[in-house]
Amino acid sequence: MSYGKTLLFIIFSLLSFTTSSQTVTVISGSVKDRNEAIEGVSIILKGTNIGTTTDASGAFSLTRVKAGTYTIVVSSLGYIGESRRIAVTADIALKLAFDLKKDSKQLSNVSIAGKTKTRELKESGFNVNAIDARQYANTTSDLNQVLNRTTGIRIREEGGMGSNFNFSLNGLSGKAVKFFIDGIPTDVMGSTMSLNNIPVNLAEQIEVFKGVVPVGLGADALGGAVNVTTNQNVTNYLDASYSLGSWATGRAALTGQYKHTPSGFVMRASGFYNHSNNNYLMKE
Repeated sequence: MSYGKTLLFIIFSLLSFTTSSQTVTVISGSVKDRNEAIEGVSIILKGTNIGTTTDASGAFSLTRVKAGTYTIVVSSLGYIGESRRIAVTADIALKLAFDLKKDSKQLSNVSIAGKTKTRELKESGFNVNAIDARQYANTTSDLNQVLNRTTGIRIREEGGMGSNFNFSLNGLSGKAVKFFIDGIPTDVMGSTMSLNNIPVNLAEQIEVFKGVVPVGLGADALGGAVNVTTNQNVTNYLDASYSLGSWATGRAALTGQYKHTPSGFVMRASGFYNHSNNNYLMKE
């Protein structure tokens, strides 16, 4: 019986020692600029994941801090930061006060400038026109009709939808001008993938290179090239549209993408269907 009581007392003592060794405390304080409170100041215990920011009154509080020696770092944009070595004692709250001074060397304003892909392409070393096709989305236009509004391009069609056409870029036509979709030549996609058949909804941007063509396209085009880029966002999306026009013209377009996040597998599919009652017999 005495042995049992002694063992129970030892176990209870060990539990008490473990509990007391893991006792945490609170570090609180305030940050001011002279007598004015500073809001949004970053408070971090260096080398740990413990941190916070000051509130509207300049006050802060760090909870569940274990006993030990730390370096507390106080910083804010526009002020000279301060670091201080502190000793934290178990069960004894620690209160600190910081008085930061303004840093005249730091910029008072920060400007962030960005450029769209269309702007970056226009500012490149190539003679190129970049057309944002999204502004023509959900219209009855095809890519030929959009390109025909660009300077240096003249397109003459022999008839209505699906007819043959002559594409001229700065006076050059035929094999001197190459066409691509996402950098892949349309020659390998069959006669269906021509500019007067592709709905504008399938395109995100149209790049018209006049003269020198980028090496990435790998073309021997002397007159230039047209590269149609589709949606390159690596996200799941589905876009469907149907438009109506004269001569019972109908254009349907469907494009979508699925990404399997664990494996990184991406599957993309797109298709379109065009119809028009423009096959009429002409009589004298």
